[in-house]
Amino acid sequence: MMGSHDVLRLVKGLRLEEGLEANLREGLAERAVELRADLETIGGVRDLLSAMADSECRVDLEGLNKVIAQWDEFCDLLEGTWPADAETLQEMLRFAGIRSQAMRALSPFPGAQAALTTLARPGSSFVFRGRRLAPPRCLFHSASRGCLAGRWKPGKCANFFCSGDPNVLAELRGTMSFDDFVLGNAVAASPEQIARFVATELQMGPQYVEPKVIVGLGGSAHTALLDGLAAHYEELVHPPAADRFMMSSHELEALVEDLEPGQAAVVDCGAVDGSALYEAAIALDRFRARAQSVAFYLLARRYASQSVLPHPLWADCEMGQPLGAIDIYISDAEQA
Repeated sequence: MMGSHDVLRLVKGLRLEEGLEANLREGLAERAVELRADLETIGGVRDLLSAMADSECRVDLEGLNKVIAQWDEFCDLLEGTWPADAETLQEMLRFAGIRSQAMRALSPFPGAQAALTTLARPGSSFVFRGRRLAPPRCLFHSASRGCLAGRWKPGKCANFFCSGDPNVLAELRGTMSFDDFVLGNAVAASPEQIARFVATELQMGPQYVEPKVIVGLGGSAHTALLDGLAAHYEELVHPPAADRFMMSSHELEALVEDLEPGQAAVVDCGAVDGSALYEAAIALDRFRARAQSVAFYLLARRYASQSVLPHPLWADCEMGQPLGAIDIYISDAEQA
């Protein structure tokens, strides 16, 4: 599900990725059609309850009618020409609460939730899972388009791997190496695109800044990026770094925790491998989970295609994927 901090990432994506806003608007309009169908089902149940309810139930029905009105207004929002800003998208996060209130308003009436599944059209969100109504899918997930946020999806979605049976990671291990698994989260980008991504974030404000891993940026582009960061921040903190990046998650977390307002951490190294990137992502993901912006930039000349050792959890098929919520850009990377 999308959270308030995830909305900031999506708003940034709307500025940076051509076509994303159009897809988001069209997808949410499709979701509005689905939500109106569910609303029609709730209205049908309400009408049946109104016909049978005695005077003592009128107060409960009034509460249900208020929630139905809120649901209807929410659909109007999705169908309208809403501004693509953080305030509006955060307003859309209210739907989870509206739906929950609707279910709560129906709970005093015996059999009301069962009636939802009886009256619902095919494809409705009102289906039973066991003895309870199944939770709805995320508002930003379209049945025909998938995640409407694309690569700007919530971190909790990017990170998720189920360790059950069948085990997705076990299948991945059979088709790729650990380093390829890590590299699969990277985005190929030109030096100009990388510069634009970084500059856009800085222009939008500190709450939009996310950690960056940039590989293969050399020469004047590398110098220009460092100059741009130095011009924006009061101070760049450069921790001691070997040719190959090897900070543990605890070391990196301590580095970021010690940053003062106006500071950014910049690690400039020769190479980085998948295992080191994964270890860094564990620390950086802790800040994401706390909705805390992180001014951390890892600049590596090349991606080392062979880790010293794959992460231990890779062998156990129990790892999450915190790299999925970190911006990793590859620009003409050389393989070590």
